[in-house]
Amino acid sequence: MSRTYKAVQATQPGKLELVENPIVEPAFGQVRIRAEACGVCHSDALTVEGGFPGLTLPRVPGHEVIGKIEAIGPGLQGWKEGQRVGVGFTLTPRFKSRLPHFKRWAVPD
Repeated sequence: MSRTYKAVQATQPGKLELVENPIVEPAFGQVRIRAEACGVCHSDALTVEGGFPGLTLPRVPGHEVIGKIEAIGPGLQGWKEGQRVGVGFTLTPRFKSRLPHFKRWAVPD
């Protein structure tokens, strides 16, 4: 398996560039998903343009992902490698942090 992945990332407001990033192991309570499909929406346009308060660049846009779990970090139960999953975007109640939080769900094959 390659130890890098290719992505298009926003490097400064309005500028996208193709990069090759290292694959990192998931931290406590995280999984790594090999993306099969990724949605791009208006909030990604805000990401590319630097429109989210507190946003740091560089950042890879695209947060609505369907794929398979490739690795599981410590502290997680109930998930397994190869399981098909989806990740969707939500915001905290009353936009307390104004940064995205994510919901995860299992996806039937």
